[in-house]
Amino acid sequence: AEFSIIKLIKVIEEKQGNHQIIRSENPVHLDAIPFPDREAVNIMKYNRMVEGKRSFGIFTSRGCPYSCFFCDKSISGPKIRYRSIENIILEIKECILNYGIRNFEFFDDLFAIRKDRLEEFKEEIEGLRVIYRCNARTDLMTLEIAKLLYDSGCSTVCFGIESGNQKMLDLMNKRLTVEQHLEGIKIANDAGLNVICYYLLGFPGETNRSIDDTIEFMKKNKESKHQIYSFQPLPGTDIFNNPKKYGIINMSKNFSQYYLVTGKDGHGGKTVDTKWLTSEKLQQRVKDI
Repeated sequence: AEFSIIKLIKVIEEKQGNHQIIRSENPVHLDAIPFPDREAVNIMKYNRMVEGKRSFGIFTSRGCPYSCFFCDKSISGPKIRYRSIENIILEIKECILNYGIRNFEFFDDLFAIRKDRLEEFKEEIEGLRVIYRCNARTDLMTLEIAKLLYDSGCSTVCFGIESGNQKMLDLMNKRLTVEQHLEGIKIANDAGLNVICYYLLGFPGETNRSIDDTIEFMKKNKESKHQIYSFQPLPGTDIFNNPKKYGIINMSKNFSQYYLVTGKDGHGGKTVDTKWLTSEKLQQRVKDI
């Protein structure tokens, strides 16, 4: 949104109207984008923790080559664009120098996807005593990749498991199997990495039986941490534009309900009733877990 925000400011200053959608091209050369101005806010009021210590978030890339049906890629795009390792290290050093922060969360959709990049990162990060958390796919987790992560300071890898039911994975277009999930988690653990599993419950086609399968999957991975999110039909996805095609009976346009995990009750919003589950029943299942 670096270019879009400039256009938006111009629209506001020139009072060109209130009902406009501001779009711009995605930046191609990410190194040209300045580091976030962490002095613009009281950054130390934010308490996101990694390994029990305050951490900062960093994007080292943008984009994802996969096409999960629940995800809107209109912002980041289908092609991964990378920052140079040199540029990333400079931002990390700035955070260490100015704030004493050495714990980080890399917010990339897929940080652990290129072995050559991880090798370079491991070499350049050496000596900075950095600890970080990142996202990965279970089918791309080899022992070599896992060791590179561990040796470069990664303490925890996060996998988008989504479901322990194969039919649900296929409906989501995850292009993964339950067996690959189990193997990827095992490889990460064998390399010394902690694992956080993300689950998305309530995607169209979800039933009480498929939720039970996901619960059984969790029980098989007792050493992992588990985070559960409720499905929301994100604007920009085909599901949002064509809800009936996916078996959605009712879909709320109350966007105050379009949150995935947190709220006053600690659970996701109530936005869709499907042929298989109502939003009320889904939220009750999530609470029960």
